[in-house]
Amino acid sequence: MDGHQFGPWKLILDDVLELLVGRNLCEIDRLHMGHVCHSWRVALAKLKPPAPPPPLPWLLLPETDEEHGLTFSCALSGWDTHPFFLPRAARRARYFGSCDGVWLFLAIDGLQGDRARRDHVLVNLHSFQFLDLPNAIRIDHAFPQVMNDVEIAIVAVTLSRPPTEQGCIAAGIIELPPFPLGVRLIAFWRMGDRVMLPFYEDVCLEAVEDVVYHKGYFLFLTQDEHIRVCQEPVFLDTYVHVDSNLMHFEPRVDDGHTVLARYLVRCRERVLMVVRLGSPHSRLPTSAFRVFERVDYQVNTGVVELLQHTWSELDKLGGRMLFLGRGCSRSYEEADGYPGMEGVYFLDDRSFRDPIFHDPKMVFDRAYHCGDNGRWSKSPIKVDRRFPKQGPSKYSPPFNDKVLRELYRRIPCEIDRLHARRVCHSWRAALARLELPAPHRPVPWLLLPEDGEHGLTFSCVLSECRAHRFFLPHAARRARYFGSYDGAWLFLAVDGQGAQAQYHLLVNINNFQYLDLPNTILLHNWYEPDERDLKKIAVVAATLSRPPTEQECIVAGIIELFLSAHRGVAFWRMGDREISPQPAWPWPPEEVEDLLHYTYNYNGSEYEAFLLLTKEEDVRLCDPRFQGSDMQVLSNLLRFKPRGSDGQPALARYLVESRGEVLMVVRLGSPIQYDPATEEFRVFERRDFNGGEFKNIWNAMSELEGRMLFVGRGCSRSCQLNTLVYSREIEASL
Repeated sequence: MDGHQFGPWKLILDDVLELLVGRNLCEIDRLHMGHVCHSWRVALAKLKPPAPPPPLPWLLLPETDEEHGLTFSCALSGWDTHPFFLPRAARRARYFGSCDGVWLFLAIDGLQGDRARRDHVLVNLHSFQFLDLPNAIRIDHAFPQVMNDVEIAIVAVTLSRPPTEQGCIAAGIIELPPFPLGVRLIAFWRMGDRVMLPFYEDVCLEAVEDVVYHKGYFLFLTQDEHIRVCQEPVFLDTYVHVDSNLMHFEPRVDDGHTVLARYLVRCRERVLMVVRLGSPHSRLPTSAFRVFERVDYQVNTGVVELLQHTWSELDKLGGRMLFLGRGCSRSYEEADGYPGMEGVYFLDDRSFRDPIFHDPKMVFDRAYHCGDNGRWSKSPIKVDRRFPKQGPSKYSPPFNDKVLRELYRRIPCEIDRLHARRVCHSWRAALARLELPAPHRPVPWLLLPEDGEHGLTFSCVLSECRAHRFFLPHAARRARYFGSYDGAWLFLAVDGQGAQAQYHLLVNINNFQYLDLPNTILLHNWYEPDERDLKKIAVVAATLSRPPTEQECIVAGIIELFLSAHRGVAFWRMGDREISPQPAWPWPPEEVEDLLHYTYNYNGSEYEAFLLLTKEEDVRLCDPRFQGSDMQVLSNLLRFKPRGSDGQPALARYLVESRGEVLMVVRLGSPIQYDPATEEFRVFERRDFNGGEFKNIWNAMSELEGRMLFVGRGCSRSCQLNTLVYSREIEASL
């Protein structure tokens, strides 16, 4: 089939494109739409898409595959869960709130399943900035002059302003640890405080359900549905002064339902109370919600007129979208661009009532509940925990199976296929209907540095060399990279920049598994034969005999001694902490440019060896043998007839295994002096030669014959173009 049949999509008309983007409300889905393929990116770049509606809260859910640690469920995306990376320390944390700007309140550093996670932090999911929160409160036990710091657990919190602004005050519900069960109180602290200070006023002895900050006051909702109103506290040297009053509400009539929780929500400049009702006979107990607003009225006692308060239930939500969370509830308007999305959105918070501090002999469910999630609508009244399932979307027309298969066939990149699945809910539903064509054979990622929050990108040949981002730990972002191996393994030198990086390791960027590599080598002391010198090294290129997690994996590396210009080749076993004594150093006598592990067949038997490519373009075969801590290398130098001058400087030489043979790739630079730019590559294959001392010759290949050669010292790879649905331009571009 001709390559042009798989070429770019025809240009999309601007009005069609704007209609597609305008009907895709989710910002993440819009981003994925821009990633579907190169042609879509070009088309989308032609015009400014319509602005999305105001963002809605992310409903955070745990993820079980341990790759990212967390997902957020998006109401605008048909409740699709978008994964994102979370540091491992936060994956098993206890979450106790959030605030605007993608901030999460976490309690971490406990053992798995231990609710008493003592280290409280506020973390930003965009920048991974961490702000410490208090882990103790200062309390006097009957004698104010004797102050004790008592460990606490924060169970809910709200802020007076963004956490990075000066003057930010936090108000929270905390638990103290007296046995058999903990005691819950309210507390105030300033952002940056490591210990909470006590207050001695008769403040809030009632059991508290929720807290919100509204128009300069902290409002605490009690179990009796009264509101404790607290002014912003004054922080003194040893205690906190708080002015407050309890706003009594007339008791509501018992409607026979079990109250599971109560929340305060700021909405349209007022504060609403939302009551969560349940059925004790259901596995997922939430059955309904009731929403109330405050109503004030005057009562004449005959002496004075008193202002009384009551909760009045709303007959309808009136276009409100209420997202519930203790200390972090939010309200949005359907009219702001969210048609048909009126309702109450909720997550499972049954664990809120479970004690954090308790007698170890007392039995509590140690797992956090996370199944009672969903949306409640008042008209018609229903609770949908599976999140709304949609039929054919009004936003995108349905596709037949033939069109879907053709679409996927034209997107060879696996990452772009993933983005295509996330364009919108209707696309996901349609793609789930059929068995899609298998992805094409993966090709190597071309890693590129990034200055932003991720630290690294990989450029994908199948995606028009677009750079896909992925997260990399901070320690690896400034590392020196000196190779790779199949299975997403990277060779790194960290703990220093550039040539100063001296700690070598092998890291898997899929699961962040780390394997230590040697940082020193033992050398013979020729002045005292019984002594051996331990020298620091820098590894500049490396390759493996087999996957690093398999037994008997041997590493070959080009190394350089610390504060020395001499480079040589060393061999060691995976797991060695130092390199065993090698042959006379530096070894081999030739200057080595690249190395390759090669398995070949000779006279019906299979052999393996490390091949070292020298600057003179000869090849040394090496077979390292280990016996205890001793090592010897059996080697043989294959001499190649010298080639004539290329007329251009050779910037680098590489060995690549392709179709069972070993090729040499020469990287040529500009003939202009001091110009380091690469101008072209030449590829050579080995041929037998009968010319006295030379038994081999490098024969220049006139055609690549469908090869895709990815070159890197110690990690070059070859792929076949005809196994990929792609045009011939790829062959010329590599």
